[in-house]
Amino acid sequence: MLRRYKALLKKMKYRYAQHARVLKYVRRGLYPEAFAYYQRYVLEPLVSLSRMRYMLAYTDYGLVHISQHTPKESVEKLTYFARCPR
Repeated sequence: MLRRYKALLKKMKYRYAQHARVLKYVRRGLYPEAFAYYQRYVLEPLVSLSRMRYMLAYTDYGLVHISQHTPKESVEKLTYFARCPR
């Protein structure tokens, strides 16, 4: 079980290290691609790490039921990163 979580942590660290791809696509004006990379390389690692910290049994749920599985403070932080600017 611990090996699985170490592997997931390593994967999320790698993914977040790729967040420069988001900026690359924003600079190019390719916003749909930038959004896809943002979800994959920024938001998904944050969600996974939050789940690992607060709810180990549900690490593979992604954003599904995140508001019920993590503390309010964590949900507020994730909401900030998931919110689309107006």
